[in-house]
Amino acid sequence: MRILKVVLMLVASGALGACGSFHIHNTAREADAAAAKADYDASKYGDAIKSQRTVLAALEQGEIAASRKYIHALRDTALVGLATDSELLDRTPTPATGFIARFAAKTEARLSTLDGPPTTRRNAHLDAWGADRRLVQATKEEQRARAGLISAKAEFKDLPACGDELTSLAKGPDHLAAMPAVADRAGFGEFVRAAWEPSLRDEMTRLVTTCSNITAAQTKLASSPAEPGGLLAAAIKDRDDAINKFKADKASQAQRKTELEAAADELAAVSKQRTTDGKLRDYTCPEVSASTVAKEGATKEPPTRLCQALANLEKLGALGKQVIAQEKVDRIRVILSAMSGVTPKPGADHDVDSSLALIAAATRLGHALDTYHRAETWPAIEPLIIEKQLADAQLASATAQVALSADRVTYHEEIVDAIKLEITLLTRAHSTIGGYGKSPVTPNATCPSNAPRHCSSLEALLRSNGLVNGVPEERVAYRAMALLSESYVARDRQRTAQVRLNATGYREALILAEESVGSWKALLDTPMEQLKAYHAGGLKPAELAPLLQAIGIFGIANGVN
Repeated sequence: MRILKVVLMLVASGALGACGSFHIHNTAREADAAAAKADYDASKYGDAIKSQRTVLAALEQGEIAASRKYIHALRDTALVGLATDSELLDRTPTPATGFIARFAAKTEARLSTLDGPPTTRRNAHLDAWGADRRLVQATKEEQRARAGLISAKAEFKDLPACGDELTSLAKGPDHLAAMPAVADRAGFGEFVRAAWEPSLRDEMTRLVTTCSNITAAQTKLASSPAEPGGLLAAAIKDRDDAINKFKADKASQAQRKTELEAAADELAAVSKQRTTDGKLRDYTCPEVSASTVAKEGATKEPPTRLCQALANLEKLGALGKQVIAQEKVDRIRVILSAMSGVTPKPGADHDVDSSLALIAAATRLGHALDTYHRAETWPAIEPLIIEKQLADAQLASATAQVALSADRVTYHEEIVDAIKLEITLLTRAHSTIGGYGKSPVTPNATCPSNAPRHCSSLEALLRSNGLVNGVPEERVAYRAMALLSESYVARDRQRTAQVRLNATGYREALILAEESVGSWKALLDTPMEQLKAYHAGGLKPAELAPLLQAIGIFGIANGVN
């Protein structure tokens, strides 16, 4: 009988030990825990972020729509003022109050705001615009010329690009050797010599002439105009600063990641050699414990270098945060796999020791590496899972912030492009109205009979039968007004991109708020699950009394209810 009691006690002890911690089941507490978990699940506190994001998107679109109405109002006011002479204070006709002078003054004022005084910038812009048009036209002509030659002989698809080699070939069939890609093809040389006069010579001459036009246009575009000013200069600086910082941080990201991995590997290797003393080391960053630093004897020791590598990554902002969070996620997966008995694949990116080194430095599991080397003890599973969920939230936030940085660069580029487009349209409008020529008298002089058009209103010019450089005056006036109207489309693009750029600050705030919510969720989910599971378990009184009676503790059994 005594042997049976001992056996039953051992069985009971084993059963209780398997539970992790022995406790008596309490129905009321189980109900409270279940209710708390249900309330927690129903809270949906993360939904507030989604609502705020929806509101922000609606506000952004509303601001863009309001901005567009404002630009349209500016456009309509300008066009109506020019068309109806409503801007005139003095009704006495003079060249200064005529449509031509007022149109020129309006475009010059806006150009000065965008890019400095138009007198110093206009020619550079017009030259660049003209060169760009010539380049587009010449490129199309080049394609047509090459297509004509290829239709005569397929081998002409190997003609070299525009340059000295092609120019040399155009001099005649004897220069065929200038094309080594086709010179040795059977019958090709004979074909060129037989067909050179007149068809090939005409086609080749056309192609070479086109290539010369392309080279001239490219040279013109490559020439450095005067330094930009006004809004354009500020926009270019903002764009270049954003691009250069993003590129520099991106390049530094890869280097810092390599440093982090090397430091983790080194700390893992050194830690194995330091398990003979009795001091348990804490490798938590940002500051390694004072006793550990003193024990290492120098700030260049592996724990400090690993912490420095983490600090260097944090200086990169979202790009560095992205690397750290991704490393945490990857390393914790390695550790969890090892804890579950999964053998790492050959050539795996990370081993267990290195992974423990990194999470010891970058999380609240500072003793994990040292304990593992001393006693092969794994970190507790629940804190490890919580750290994984925290890293997931940090990674999602960092990735969203990196994407936001790329969006900022895009918006800066859109602003610069829109300003350049507005400058081009206004410059062309100013040039078009300049086709009327200068007034033969001073701006405020009484209008003479020999300068009626410079004192005329838009309506008078539209009724005129005169010509401006061979073009009817009314067409010139219409074109100038159309170009001015189009320039407000470019201004609308600027303001739209600026609104979106301004909204990135609010979007970033929402990303950080979402990360905070994700972190709280990571900290609360696992404990809430454990609380519910704990109170759902335990030994019920009806089960406990027979067990205690079986092992001979009758007095205690009688007191259980």
